[in-house]
This record gives sequence, structure tokens and C-alpha cells, in this order.
Amino acid sequence: MVSSHCNYFPYYIIFSSLSQDVIVILFFSFSLSFSPLISPCSFGIISEDHFSEEKAMKVCSIVAAGPSPLYLARDSFIIAVDGGQEKLAVAGIRPDCILGDFDSSPLPKNKEKVLTFPKEKDETDTVLAIDLAARLGCDTLYISGGVGGRLDHTVANLQSLAYASKRQLSAFLCDGGSVTTLLTAGTARLTKGGGLCSLFAFGGDACVSLDGLKYEGEKLSLTCDFPLGVSNERKADAEACITVHQGQVLLYWEGTPEELCFTKGAK
Repeated sequence: MVSSHCNYFPYYIIFSSLSQDVIVILFFSFSLSFSPLISPCSFGIISEDHFSEEKAMKVCSIVAAGPSPLYLARDSFIIAVDGGQEKLAVAGIRPDCILGDFDSSPLPKNKEKVLTFPKEKDETDTVLAIDLAARLGCDTLYISGGVGGRLDHTVANLQSLAYASKRQLSAFLCDGGSVTTLLTAGTARLTKGGGLCSLFAFGGDACVSLDGLKYEGEKLSLTCDFPLGVSNERKADAEACITVHQGQVLLYWEGTPEELCFTKGAK
């Protein structure tokens, strides 16, 4: 929840253009009592003291407007992304922050916890929510409402998993009974219980070893142009072990995020 007693603080906004090699740095003052045109969360330098209460939060639930069901982690900082606020309202849940360009839902009347952005920008609203969560000190993100509906939005949210990973955040795209996350070098373990499990090379070729699955193997090659890892199955009586030796892998499984334990480090 944004602290209301800290009204004004300075920040820098850096405007960058994809078509011009121009960076303009402007200095502004910003008030959380009003909804700004551009938030400092992604573009600027925020004083951590401003969010002293939220800095204790390590887990963030990001709720987007897509058709997939709500998934809220216990004791998490809740960010409603644009139309995600309406899904939370139906469930009777108040978010700690609402942000977006509000092209899919009306701007809330109470703007105390609202961060608004222009519709024409490089970042998606979900990416901006990831930025905010990172600045608040969160290290684990659960994104719901990010799958289904428009295919380009789903693909953008899959890319957002890589965006979070580069910032050393663990991010899970939750879809009501299934989960997708991005694995880098290390070992992922899924509890026993069965269900589908698929792996896809992401951003380049990958090398993986699989154990505890219907189709197993050592140092298998996954490529971005052939879906070799689709529709594998977890064994009902054994823990699944997925080791990523090289590259990045999208891991999809039927289940919940809590079933996964990941240890970083190549083997």
C-alpha cells in the first residue's frame, strides 16, 4: 500500500526513442496524491524511503485484464494492471496499487494509489508492474490474467518472464491450473503428482537433462524452431527433475507455482 504521508519527492524521467538516438533527462516533482502522466516506477529514480512500508514485501501478485483466473499469493503486494482492477473488484479485493494506460478500463475515481502512463509507450503495463515490484524489493512475482484472449498479449507476457529473469526475479505466469516460468542455468524440481509438462527453448538453443518424466534424457538439445519438448508428462510417483545446462527454457506444467523448487547454477 502506498504511504499517503509522503506527498512529494523528486525523480528523473528518461525519454528514449527507438527511432532517434536522443535521450532527454528532465527533472520533475511528483505527488502520489494525483495520478501522473508518466510514473517514475519505470522511467526514473525513486527514493526507497518513500516506499519504506512496502520494502518489506518480497512477494508480488500482478493481476492483468486477461481471461485467466485470479491467482493471489498469500501476504503479497497486489498490483492491478489496468483492467485487472475490475477482476479484483468483483472478488471484493482491494489492490495496493493500480497502474496502466487505462485503455481497457476506466481511470479509478480514487487516484491515491493510481499510477497512469501514456498509451503510446515502449513498455507494456505488465512490464511496468514488474518494474514497480522490483523497486519495492520483491523477488517473486505471480502474474494472473496474462494468458488467453489476444495472442499477442500472451506472447508479450511470455517475454515479460524473460524481462523479470534479467532482473533476478522469479516470475510465474498463472493460468488457473497451469503455470509457466522461465528457467535459466540450474535445476528445477517438481513434486510428484503427474500432469503435463512442456519445455521450450527461449531466445536461443538450450541444453537440458530430464528425469522423473515420461520422456527422459541427458543433455538434450532444444531449439527455437522445433517443439521437441511439448506434451511431456510428470510421473505420478516420482519427483520431476529438469536441469538446464545452457540457454533459457520456458517450463509449462499442470499444477501450482508452489510445486516448483529451482536451484540456480549450471551443471
